[in-house]
Amino acid sequence: MVAQNMSTGGKVVAGLMAVAALILVHQYWTGTGVGSVLWSGSPTSTVQLKVVDEVTAYDQSARSEGMKDMNLDWYYGNLHAVVAEGKRDDVLIVCIHGEEEGATWRDWEQNLGVLTDYGQVVMLDMPGFGESTLPEKRGSDPRCRKSAIELILKTLKFLDEGDDRKMIMLAKGLNTRPAIEYFRFGSAKTVAAPRLAGMVIVSGAYNGESSKLMLRYSKVLVIWSEVDPVIDAKHSDKLLTQFEVADRIVLPKLKTHAPQKESPLLFESALRSWVNEKEVI
Repeated sequence: MVAQNMSTGGKVVAGLMAVAALILVHQYWTGTGVGSVLWSGSPTSTVQLKVVDEVTAYDQSARSEGMKDMNLDWYYGNLHAVVAEGKRDDVLIVCIHGEEEGATWRDWEQNLGVLTDYGQVVMLDMPGFGESTLPEKRGSDPRCRKSAIELILKTLKFLDEGDDRKMIMLAKGLNTRPAIEYFRFGSAKTVAAPRLAGMVIVSGAYNGESSKLMLRYSKVLVIWSEVDPVIDAKHSDKLLTQFEVADRIVLPKLKTHAPQKESPLLFESALRSWVNEKEVI
């Protein structure tokens, strides 16, 4: 569905984009297209999944409805995030942008149409990005970024005793590492990790300790553009070895480090199909 004030011409364009994305996904997921298989469970195994049932245009109205700013005072200054209310109250979706110049919470804004279907969405401005303060000498410290995640979850009461919501976390680029390692210690390990239903890594990189124990409760998706000019897709092979069980989706014919922004329809179609096929929540 598109915003009501969209022109007739805009609706036609959105419709054509949706059809094109559906055809492209169908070709790659059924093996009728040109190129490699879209899904693979590990660097050495391949799994074919059914074609996605539906591709819908992003609902532009989601940008302004049910969204609010969060500005939190903490040891490092100001931490900013945006929260969008979802259609379910039993799932929290946490979105963490990458570290490329200009990255902010808005890197996920075009995906709210699908994300809010699954639950409440919180999109962070990581320390030193967007409206979040750049801590002196600590902005790139993984401990600072993990503390940012902890503060957001505490503020949204996810770590409260008795809270039983599930969580899906999406992390991009170099912020994949603090996102994964957040679940290593303390309440994150004992309270948050068992309720992490899914971890979605977008064009990510991880060279820390094995995450097999940290994410042993959750299902993992590694998603990449066919050609990534920042982090080569070959790194996804190494990334997959970090998990006991993980799926990989390569988005065909895309040449970008930000597939969720450059081709939101294709990205969302792949994400929705994975969540549904794997029964993540």
